[in-house]
Amino acid sequence: MLGDHAQTLVLDAHRSLQTRTLIPYNTEAVRAVIREAQSLSDSISILYQDQGQPPPSPYYEEAVIKAHALKRNYRNHLIYHQQRLDTLKDKFWEKGGMLSAAFGAETDTRKHMTTADEAFAKSYAELCMRLKTSYYEDADEPGMQGPQMMDAFDLLGGGVDAAPPKDVFVTVRVLKDVGDVETVSGARLTLTKGSQYSLAREDIENMIVQGFVEIID
Repeated sequence: MLGDHAQTLVLDAHRSLQTRTLIPYNTEAVRAVIREAQSLSDSISILYQDQGQPPPSPYYEEAVIKAHALKRNYRNHLIYHQQRLDTLKDKFWEKGGMLSAAFGAETDTRKHMTTADEAFAKSYAELCMRLKTSYYEDADEPGMQGPQMMDAFDLLGGGVDAAPPKDVFVTVRVLKDVGDVETVSGARLTLTKGSQYSLAREDIENMIVQGFVEIID
């Protein structure tokens, strides 16, 4: 029946919301919804092919029903994908804004992520990093209160910064051969796949965003 596949997407989105997990991407249902939407659109176009004038009854009623079905498919399709994005953002902040901690290779979330999900997660992390950095850069201008604001609200530290971090240094594993890099603190490293380092958190934030390293628990 019309809308069955779209309803499946809504149920998947609801299950993801209730369990607070990212469930496997339902490729089959998504493709079925797109095919059905295209078929409905083509059918409506045929019914209105007489220079855009409403078709006579009973074809007009048929067109109205199909138009409502098309709109419902569109909305359910958006709901499904918006829920996936919301879940990814929630997982990101649950881990204090640490990309590798939220979406590391061994996490359940990563196992259910599509290529598009991975691209969104990286872009979202980069956006947050640029926003955080902009506060410090603007602090050099007269009248700006960047450092004071960031001292009170740590954007990538999980909310209000009420206590000093417990782990000044963290252990990371290199995920790909990168070569020589210079950290924020000025240290020079040679990143080769599989190697491990104990580095300050501020030195690894950009590396995590770029997918060079992951934190080892």
